[in-house]
Amino acid sequence: MFNNKYKELSPELQGVEPPTDPFQAVPSNRLEAALQYTCAGLKIFPCRPNEKVPGTAHGFKDASSVLQLPDELRLKDLGWYDFILPNGSKLTVTPGENWAIEPGPFGFAVVDIDPKNGGAETWAALRAKYGRTITRMVRTPSGGLHLWFRGTIAAVNKKLGPGIDTRCFGGYVLLPPSSIDGRRYEWINTNVAIAPLPDWMREITEAQNECAKAPQEDDAAFYEWKATGGEGGGFEYRLSRIGDEASGAMGSTTRWSAQPVMACTSAWPSTKLSRALRKRR
Repeated sequence: MFNNKYKELSPELQGVEPPTDPFQAVPSNRLEAALQYTCAGLKIFPCRPNEKVPGTAHGFKDASSVLQLPDELRLKDLGWYDFILPNGSKLTVTPGENWAIEPGPFGFAVVDIDPKNGGAETWAALRAKYGRTITRMVRTPSGGLHLWFRGTIAAVNKKLGPGIDTRCFGGYVLLPPSSIDGRRYEWINTNVAIAPLPDWMREITEAQNECAKAPQEDDAAFYEWKATGGEGGGFEYRLSRIGDEASGAMGSTTRWSAQPVMACTSAWPSTKLSRALRKRR
């Protein structure tokens, strides 16, 4: 079915066999790449040209695997397509749009390493602690990396540490060959298999769900902290209180424990964690 649909929607590719792995041999033309992804059954959605901003009203909730040739001959001649949204409406797309995917529904999780925010240093420390992880990667326009894994994370858009985010359910990543300011997202090692998601990554992200519950568990203390200059949410609140909890400064009436946040941050490089703590004291 992949083969037939690919050729039907791309007449200029007659005689060219599509890859069995949709992430291999991705065309440099963004629309042809989108066809390859959708013909493999992946649901994707367009983003504005040169941006990460969704080009549809509901972002990844508008993801679809249906691209079809437009009825107007003029649009066909331009090489444009109709993107069919889940509600059946059409959106005309051009070779200029970027394309994105919510990885979770297809059994993937993506680790986003941003070197500008300390991601490279954090990743080096995580590798030193847990061992080397080899998997399929995308080079991003900013010089970072997207590491693709088979497996999902229940927690939404959590961190593995400073400069490292995760995307699975409830988040999205741009797909190659999308580009920002003329620099492309590129698969850089398509001969490497997408590895299973390591257990330690899942444990770090899921522990943060406990941290995020702090405001509900102790609203008064949380909002008092905010009123006195605290910045952030439940995770930052707990992080700022680690030292107080250890010394007993919070008193016996406090209902929350610092244990979950210590679990969240146990994998973070100690230098980065100490910096985060100093910022919040």
